Parts: sequence; structure tokens; C-alpha cells
Amino acid sequence: MPDQVLPRGTPAPAVEHRWLIWAMGFVALLISVWLVPTAWRQLVADLIAAPARITINTHASQASPEETADIWREHRVRLETALKLQFANAAAHADLAALLVSAAGVQGLSDDEIGVSRIGAILHYQEACRLRPSDPRLWLELARAHLVAGDVGPEFQIAWQRAAILGPYEAVVQSGLFELAMIARSSISLLAMNDWVSKLYASADERKRSAMRKLAAQYEVQLDDAGRPTLPAAAPVEAPVE
Repeated sequence: MPDQVLPRGTPAPAVEHRWLIWAMGFVALLISVWLVPTAWRQLVADLIAAPARITINTHASQASPEETADIWREHRVRLETALKLQFANAAAHADLAALLVSAAGVQGLSDDEIGVSRIGAILHYQEACRLRPSDPRLWLELARAHLVAGDVGPEFQIAWQRAAILGPYEAVVQSGLFELAMIARSSISLLAMNDWVSKLYASADERKRSAMRKLAAQYEVQLDDAGRPTLPAAAPVEAPVE
């Protein structure tokens, strides 16, 4: 059968755009080469971190009394290994930070290990907040890590206020912020924190107000009728009996 002859002036469509097809194929190849290792690394990281993450979720970031220092260290190594595979992962940083915060409750850890863990928790929560800056729970946990380390300075206050701004309608964030405010109130007097507590108290029903007063009392803080936190008056010092 003779070859079909195209009318004069008719271009061959497949030849004219062949370069575009090759370019699209090359771009698709580059994307697949980049995505497959990334997805694979994330899968491997999740598998490595899974046992440690289960421990964190089960104990709500608090080590159980029977958990030994060796088990805690094993979980830390798992999470650090997973983080090396997926460093730009906010959840991985938060998982490791939560484990490090729990160090003070683990039997058998040295004071040096606990001190280093507190610093590490702050650093990893800071990185998690940098990667996911709109997550109020991460800012809340960063504030908690500062408080656990005994820091109620500007960095604690910034993290606390950031969580308050981002999470006004999240019950978990609100209760966490209130608890941190009561703990910090014994060390500092922060006007913005006091105003926030008063507004939260004013918007609560009587059942929630009662719960807030009880929680405040656990940290030796009193709430007046307007919800303003105050420290109890110091007991009078009796004169020594001569």
C-alpha cells in the first residue's frame, strides 16, 4: 500500500511537538526520582519511630513508674534515627521533644541526662513550631518545655501567647494554657496572662469556674470573683517567744 501523501503545507503533528513531549517526560522522571526516596524515607522513619511514638501516646508524654532508663534511652535512639531520615518533619521533632520532656519522671536517669533532655526538648519543639507555625498545640508544648526547664522568661511568654492567639477555640489548648498560667503565676506576674485568665473565667459557666478554681488552688493561686489570679497572702510571722 503506498504511503499517504499529505497535502502541501500540512505539518506532521507528531514531529513538531516531539520536543515538548520529551521535556514533559524528563520533568516527570525528575519528580518521580525525588518523590520515591522521600516517601520511602518517611515510611522507614515511621516504622522506626512507631514503638517510641506508641509509648508517648500511651503515657501522655509522662513516663510510667515501671519504665526503666534503658527502655527510655532505646526510644530516644529510635526517634533520633527517624529524625535523621526526615529532619524537616514537625511531628518527628514533637515526638522526640515529648519523650525528652518526660525524662524527669524516668527512674535511673542521671541529673545530667535530665538537664540535657530539657534543653533538647525546647530545641526540638522550637524546630517543630518553625516547621508548623500555625499549630497552637506545638506552641503550647514549647511553653510547657520552657516551664519544665524552669524558664518563665520572654521565650516562655512568647510561646504561651502564641498558643493563646492560635487556639482560642480548642479546649485542650485552653485548659493547657490555664494550667501553665497557674504554674507560672507563682513565679511571675504577667499582665497579658492575667487578662487572658480573667476573660476565660468570665466566659465559663459555674461548673467550669469551679474546676478552674480547684486547679488554681493546686498551684497555690486564688481566683477572685472576676477571675483575676492572685497569690494567697503570706501567713503572719509570729514573734519568737523569749
